[in-house]
Amino acid sequence: MRKLFIVVLQIAVAQLCIGQNDLACRSAFVLKVAVSNDNVYVDSVAVSPYVLKGSTLQIYPGEKIFLEMEVDSGKVKSVKTVKQNQNPDKTMEISFKQNIEGKENKGMMLNIEKNPFKEKLKYKVAMYLAQYKKWAPTNVMPVMPGTGSYETWPDAIVTIALYGWTLEAAK
Repeated sequence: MRKLFIVVLQIAVAQLCIGQNDLACRSAFVLKVAVSNDNVYVDSVAVSPYVLKGSTLQIYPGEKIFLEMEVDSGKVKSVKTVKQNQNPDKTMEISFKQNIEGKENKGMMLNIEKNPFKEKLKYKVAMYLAQYKKWAPTNVMPVMPGTGSYETWPDAIVTIALYGWTLEAAK
C-alpha cells in the first residue's frame, strides 16, 4: 500500500511539471557536495518543484535555471521557472555551482546573469550548510538594473533558497 501511495504521489508531482515553456520541477538526481578532502555530502534529491510556496526559489549546486517574474505596478506578484528565456524583459538566468580543486571545496557561487527590470532587484537568501546540517540566513547585495551579480561563500552548501523578491527604485 505504501509503494502504491508513493507511485501515485510521484505521478501527481510529475503532472504538475508539465507545461509548454513552464519548467515547474527538477528531475530526480544524486547530489554530491565536497565538504573537505575526505568528506563528501551525498543525498538523493527527488522530483521536486523549483519554486516553493511564497515565491521561494530553491536551487542546488550544478543547477542553472531561467526564473520568470510577473510584476505589477513595481511589485513582484509571482515567480516561475521556465525552459527557455522567451520573455527577456522579465526573465533572469540564475546558476549555483561549487568550485572544487581535487576533492576539496573551494567555495560556492550564485550567479544572476542580468536583472531585466528598470528597478533594483532585492532578495533574501537562506543556505543549508552541509557541515552543520541546518539552514542559515545570509546577506546578499541587490542587483542593479541591467546588470548581473554574483555572490560567493566559502562554505559547502547543500542548497539555497532565494525569497522575498522586491523591486526598488534605483538611485
